[in-house]
Amino acid sequence: VTESVVMQRVYDAGVASTNSRVSAKPMFIVDGYLSYGVLGIIVSMFLYGFFVQLISNTAEKWFGGYFLGTSIIFNGLFSIFWRGLSFEFILNTVLYAFITMYLIKVVLIKLGILVGND
Repeated sequence: VTESVVMQRVYDAGVASTNSRVSAKPMFIVDGYLSYGVLGIIVSMFLYGFFVQLISNTAEKWFGGYFLGTSIIFNGLFSIFWRGLSFEFILNTVLYAFITMYLIKVVLIKLGILVGND
């Protein structure tokens, strides 16, 4: 259960008691700190930026440019990056969004709307 995994880091850091009835899903930068301290912030933010740019570039390449690739597909499927929830929630959403993006590409190519470029 994703909620339990995320909450365990909150309990381990002493932010909330295991007896409390809270749901504290930390934002990405806080999750980096709870996991590995200041080094966790630096590494997690570098990886965050790297993967956001990599996925955005992939969407732009697959869908023929900025408007369809980045503006519509990337922003529509990967809006989780705007919020920056905890590691587990982002990983799960990004995985399935990437699979969905690939399937959209395949369908648009099959329909003749998009020309395959790879």
